[in-house]
Amino acid sequence: MRNAGMILLLLFVATLFGCASDTNNNSTANNAVPNNYFDEKATLQGTIFDAITGNRITDASLKVTLVRGTTYQSATVRTGTQDFAGDYALTSIPLSINSQTIYRIAVTVDGYQDFEAAVSMDAVSAGTLDKNYNFLGNVYLFPLGATANDLKVNVTYGGEAVEGATVLLQARTVSNAITTDTSNLFVTAQNGFQGSMSATTDANGIATFAGTGLVLGGQYRIDVLPLTHEGIQLALGGGVNVNIGTSNIVQNITLADLVPGTSDGLYVVSASNTDANQVTSTGVLTLVFSRPVSFVDETAITATLTNNTTAAIDATNAPDSGVTGTLSADGLTLTLTPNYSANPVVYDGTNGGTADNGLVVTYSNVNVRLQQANDTGSIYSVFGTLVDETGNNPSGSVLVTPIF
Repeated sequence: MRNAGMILLLLFVATLFGCASDTNNNSTANNAVPNNYFDEKATLQGTIFDAITGNRITDASLKVTLVRGTTYQSATVRTGTQDFAGDYALTSIPLSINSQTIYRIAVTVDGYQDFEAAVSMDAVSAGTLDKNYNFLGNVYLFPLGATANDLKVNVTYGGEAVEGATVLLQARTVSNAITTDTSNLFVTAQNGFQGSMSATTDANGIATFAGTGLVLGGQYRIDVLPLTHEGIQLALGGGVNVNIGTSNIVQNITLADLVPGTSDGLYVVSASNTDANQVTSTGVLTLVFSRPVSFVDETAITATLTNNTTAAIDATNAPDSGVTGTLSADGLTLTLTPNYSANPVVYDGTNGGTADNGLVVTYSNVNVRLQQANDTGSIYSVFGTLVDETGNNPSGSVLVTPIF
């Protein structure tokens, strides 16, 4: 096991003490006077914990050192049977109000991985500065030989396990996280090597990644490669991020159809009116489905006209008389043809009074179900429920005559 917390950035929140009388006001007309230079000191204190058990580390070998340039400042550390054993304190640390003081802190103790971090110690100022500053930062150390728990990824589709799926665990070092601290005082290192890996789901749909190969505190992105499961193409819509040590050790991943459509895999593969500006003088609309379908009451299909001057839909036996709907023998291609009582008139430059200007025919009430489904199978509205390959509902409108 490796530990992303080996090199961490500690961001400490200052607790300010004092009152308005304990101030150092930097506003002055004389820029040469000494009080233009900020020279306050701070105290840094905290507790050293075992990252696995959460217990204080009280061994006599515990050392905490603050490195300030060539100065190595040893902290006062309580160990053994002392009250509050495991606590440390550092005093007289120079502060900054312009993010100019970044120090290094090192924590070592027998039997644990070494800890090193950068410490940023700034005073927050709104014109008035306090004279007392105390920063708190707890440190969590991992025992030598400690490993992360195994990570299990449970892959399903429609509530059923997916066997044979390739699961990728890809490192995202820019989002590593501290594994046992919840105070938000620490931010992990955002660089360094973190190996990626892959595993295949078993008969129960579970892919297992051994904890010995994972980085505690490291973030990984779980992805699943597209695959065909029981004849359906599946894929993961978006990866899932996990942090080893803080995220659940079992991650549930639900796959979806690779192509858009219903849970039955039904969608519109192509439509003749994809280009809304394309003129189809016959007004015929042709749709191709991903799976064979059958009509549900084709006599209910209707067609309406927009921008019509002369053209009219046959209404002698409406709605059945207005549209002829046909399905190909394989059930994959649907053709809708308007039946006119008065045919559209195209503008020829002289017949502006009778020509149909940008005539549009719109089909509706087209319902289908999968061919193998019985009479109780799901009914799908072609223009209301189904989608095309872009994930949008197909249009039922066809441009019949040009706009003039």
